[in-house]
Amino acid sequence: MPKGTTMPDPQTTCPKPLFHDLRSRRVIFVAHCVLNQNARLDGCAVFPNVMRDALEALTEENVGIVQMPCPELMILGLDRCIAGHGEDMRIRDTLESKKAEALRAMAERLAVEIEEYRKNGFAVLGVLRIENSPGCEPLNNALRAVLEERGIRDIPFIGLPENEWAEGATRIRQVLSRRSG
Repeated sequence: MPKGTTMPDPQTTCPKPLFHDLRSRRVIFVAHCVLNQNARLDGCAVFPNVMRDALEALTEENVGIVQMPCPELMILGLDRCIAGHGEDMRIRDTLESKKAEALRAMAERLAVEIEEYRKNGFAVLGVLRIENSPGCEPLNNALRAVLEERGIRDIPFIGLPENEWAEGATRIRQVLSRRSG
């Protein structure tokens, strides 16, 4: 930068409101495996790539999709299967007890992102999670707590029932139709 010049002040140079283009200014936070089945526990992927019914429901409504991190993948790794029964409970227990700090950090980062969207006039329509997931449940519980601490209480958590994908798409459409406008 030449001597004597200063950086432009974004408060005076950026028009308010921002984003005068075609974006919908509507976003939903989505469980990682909805958009990437490769992250799922061995033997649990039900699609080769994405959960199509859920993705179609979101794109039909012109909703921006924010992919949340997968706590199982990020904390326990991709190869997280141990032979035997109770695998879901082992994963959930590990995340909630031994890895609670890492889970809380993920929730904090997601809360900052949610606040940033809202601060800039975007509607955060919800958090889409997989019901009874050993990774989604602990992360979403942590995220609910962090949002509550920050005074954010109006974001619904939408559960997709495992192996009932058409029902999940219907739930998504119902929530989005109630929150449109």
